Amino acid sequence: DDDYDATPIIPDLENGEEDMAKQVAAAPTLTKSRVQSIQDLDDEIDRKLPTAEVGIDLGVLQALLAPSEQVQEKDLEWNPEKELQTLASEMAQEEAKLNDGEGLPALKAAPP
Repeated sequence: DDDYDATPIIPDLENGEEDMAKQVAAAPTLTKSRVQSIQDLDDEIDRKLPTAEVGIDLGVLQALLAPSEQVQEKDLEWNPEKELQTLASEMAQEEAKLNDGEGLPALKAAPP
C-alpha cells in the first residue's frame, strides 16, 4: 500500500545546471569560407560549357546574347513614398477617365 500512496518526486537539476553553465559550445566548422566572385563564376562556367568539339554548336546562342556591359544598369535611388504617390495619381486619373466615359466602352450583351 505504501508504494501506491507515495508521491513521485522529480529530481532537481541544480547540480547539472552548474556543470552546463561552465561548458562552452564548440564553434561550427565551415567547409568553404569564401564566396565566389562573379568573375570566378564566369571563368568557371566558360570551362564547363560544351564546345563545338563536343558536338554542340553554341554560336547561334552566343551571337544573340547581349554583353554584360549592356545589361547592367546603374542603381537609382528609390523612394517608396514618391512611388506610391505617383501610383495613386495615375490610378486616380484612370478612374476619372472611366467615370467620364473616356475609358473602355461598355460591354454589350450578345444577342440571343
